Parts: sequence; C-alpha cells; structure tokens
Amino acid sequence: MARGSQAYLEGDSRRSAIEYQRAVQLLSQTGRADLIAKAVLTQCAAAVTGLESQGCLAFNALAQDASQADQAYARLLNGELQAKDVVNLPHTHRQLGSAMAKFIALKGQAQPTEAELAAVLSEGLAAAQAQTGPFSQLLALALLRRYGWPDGLLWTSGVSLAEAQGWRRPLLAWLEVGLQEKSRSGDVITRERLLRQRQRVLELGSRPR
Repeated sequence: MARGSQAYLEGDSRRSAIEYQRAVQLLSQTGRADLIAKAVLTQCAAAVTGLESQGCLAFNALAQDASQADQAYARLLNGELQAKDVVNLPHTHRQLGSAMAKFIALKGQAQPTEAELAAVLSEGLAAAQAQTGPFSQLLALALLRRYGWPDGLLWTSGVSLAEAQGWRRPLLAWLEVGLQEKSRSGDVITRERLLRQRQRVLELGSRPR
C-alpha cells in the first residue's frame, strides 16, 4: 500500500492503481475483510491529501466486518464524522476529530460567538501541526478543509508540506487553493508567484496521470 500511496502523491495514477490493486489482491487471499478494509482506508487517505472530493466508497462493502476504529476513521475521511466517533478514532486522530466534532456542533448553533469559533479553529490547526510526519500533517490539513476550516488558514502550510516532499499531486491541489484565495483577496503579486510555481511544477515534472 505504501508504494501505491507514494505513486499517487507523485502524480502517477496508473502506477498507483496497479500497486493498490496488487496489495488488495494479496490481502484478499486471506479472506479477511478487516485487513482489506485497512488497505482501502490507506488508499482513501491518500486521495484526501490530494483534495479529492469523492468519498471512500470501496469501504462500504467491507464496513460490517471492519473494526469500530476503522468505521469511525472512514466517516472521518468521508466528512461524515459524528461526535460519538471521536472516542473510537485511532489515537493519532482523536485530537483532530475532537476539534471537528466541536466545529460541527458550533455550526449547528444559531449564533456561535466569534471567540468560540476562533478557539475551535485554533484547536484544529494545533491538532494538525501535532501530527507525526508530513503525510499525516497534510492529511490533517485536507480534512480540516473538508470540514470547513477557511482556506486562508490552510493553504500555505499545505503548499509548504507538499513541496518539501516533492509530492506533485497535493502540491498542485494546494497551489490551486492558494490561487483561488489570492484571487478572492485581490493579492495580484502572490497570485502571479503561485502561477509561476504551478507552471514550473507542470513543466519540470509529469502532470498527474
């Protein structure tokens, strides 16, 4: 699965699909749906880092045999987290999930205060920064965006993490987020710089395939 994720992050969809399929086929020989479910979730997590919007549909057929932790994780990846899921999330994601559950609850209130919103937004950002390793941090940022954190709080970190690893697919995705943000704010200078960076990524490396 690691090879498939690496190929995906580098922008090679064909090699990624081959590696993922090979890994799932090997696990299928065990007949254990719980192991296959974990593999599928790994693939889905990689897709989230690329800011893809589709849900983890392949997990649905395996959900009844998956652990509570994996079911909660799947809902987290799908943008369907419930407050009761937080305690069942893998330990590394509980702080992040807690912030998201609080944010969802606040959005359901008629008039949440600015202080309450600011506190939860900060909690989510801190949880993302506390993740171990660039992939986990990038995944956390992508999840924050999926749950409604403002792009202006996220895109620079997303670009920095992706470019530091040479991960072309999430880099191009976060550059696009930055371009949209700077178009809205009217920051022409930064927008032009981001356009040049994006063009270099596309010219010096292969496009996501």
